[in-house]
Amino acid sequence: MLFFTIFLFWLIFISIFYGVWYLLEKYYPKPFSCFDLKPFNCRKCLTTWSMLGTYISVGLMLNNYVFMVAGIVISILSGLALYIDEKNRFKI
Repeated sequence: MLFFTIFLFWLIFISIFYGVWYLLEKYYPKPFSCFDLKPFNCRKCLTTWSMLGTYISVGLMLNNYVFMVAGIVISILSGLALYIDEKNRFKI
């Protein structure tokens, strides 16, 4: 069971990271559409909120609060890392 939990944890992490990247590269929201808002046109925002929602819902479905808290921590840390990366990339 522990192996399944760890595997599921990292599977969610990798699939959301790749899925958000693919979604924003392939289907970027058109200007003035209903998806041209901050969580949908920003990679770090969409990644962080997607991870938070997924880890909370899967943690509650599995009734595993350690999974949920670890997912929340990883989501916040990855969002912070994406923010720092974007800040350093566009530094003038």
